[in-house]
Amino acid sequence: MPNHSNILFNALAYILLFRKAQPLKMLYKTTTSFISILVFTFATTGSKAQKTCTVQIKSLQGTYEGGCLKGLANGQGCAKGVDTYKGTFKNGYPNGTGKYVWANGNTYEGEWKRGLRNGVGKYSYIEKGETKIKDGYWRKNVYTNPKQIEPIIVESKNVSPNTFFKRVSSGNKLSVFFTNKEAVVIPESLFMVATTGGDFEFGDTVGFVNIVFPFTCKIRYRSSNGIVTNDCVFIFTIEQEGDWNLTIKN
Repeated sequence: MPNHSNILFNALAYILLFRKAQPLKMLYKTTTSFISILVFTFATTGSKAQKTCTVQIKSLQGTYEGGCLKGLANGQGCAKGVDTYKGTFKNGYPNGTGKYVWANGNTYEGEWKRGLRNGVGKYSYIEKGETKIKDGYWRKNVYTNPKQIEPIIVESKNVSPNTFFKRVSSGNKLSVFFTNKEAVVIPESLFMVATTGGDFEFGDTVGFVNIVFPFTCKIRYRSSNGIVTNDCVFIFTIEQEGDWNLTIKN
């Protein structure tokens, strides 16, 4: 590829070299000619560079605008072919985050890896005339799990930091673990009530099974640090189905 700075330098050197020897009219014509050549050179070399920047996905091959590295789409860019993708590229593939629009109107916006949906993303598509959405986790173009909707904390009184974790997407169980610095222990004067489900206790684990969502639970217990004893209350609502674990640190 021609070096634009070298072309410009050589052109200016030529004009200055012959400036004194050329009549004014001739100098004007010479300068104008060189400017025309420069404009044409910049335009054609730029056009060639853009054409040699390849997008590896056939359905996106057509036009491309954006970053390029070693002849391949790289960095931020937009590719338009049968389908359209706008986002980040690596080695000619959608890679990172971006939005893909299929010719039929379906869309995916989220994370990519080497041209495949991979990570967190939202896919909107039409099925039997209805718009449907898969919003969650993807691996190698396969939808694996819905995005976790965090439970709603209704009330928290004298309760240390807690952690909700959904073990599996389908299910209807809540397991509650109370921990201190040494072990998992069931606290003093524990009382639990919920809108649905049956309660259970197994070892140091308590909770509810056969619950129906949305599910609201109230937990009350007493916690002591050896000096002060507190009455603790924790009320929350889980809207997304699944087998959930709740860990409360005393």
